[in-house]
Amino acid sequence: MKLSVFILFAILSFPRISFSQPWSPAQIDLAHTERSNPNLSEFEKEAILIINLCRLYPKQFASYEVEKYWNGNFPADETFKKYKESLIQDLNSREPCEVLKLDKELYDISNCFAMEIEKNENPNHNRTNCPQPKCTAECMSLGRQSGFDVVMSLLIDAGIENHIHRNIVLDPKYTKIGLRLYGHIKYKFSAILDFC
Repeated sequence: MKLSVFILFAILSFPRISFSQPWSPAQIDLAHTERSNPNLSEFEKEAILIINLCRLYPKQFASYEVEKYWNGNFPADETFKKYKESLIQDLNSREPCEVLKLDKELYDISNCFAMEIEKNENPNHNRTNCPQPKCTAECMSLGRQSGFDVVMSLLIDAGIENHIHRNIVLDPKYTKIGLRLYGHIKYKFSAILDFC
């Protein structure tokens, strides 16, 4: 386990920007609410930045990010293309909403749960030893290596008819987030995102 944590730390220690560059410095500054948070990895900071760019600038996000996105390292089949198009339509009709800011209690809960599911080959949202968040919705992403790819997979929500993950990420009633990237025995990476 120490080796897997070390490898994960090494991967996450190198900052990478995996999203488009047409964003203005002012837009990035407004969306990058956790830029200087020493408790978050670069991956986790990137995920919050991407979510906030989408929430603040939905139409631009559809144009800058979604239109050219091809599913990271995963196959882009007809289902993916259909849901990607529905995301573009959805974002083009959305109004901007408030940014998300990290909440320490939610972070601790998502961290606990990420560690709990590390060795579970078929994880779900049922907790054994971790507290259940009180006012939250939760998203889980498996196998994605960047904050950008985690957020894009939740927004596109390929194969999920009711777009539950997309709706959670973009719901204006949520203003707080806790998220944690961790290793996973089967998928290499897991990400737990809790919203309140």
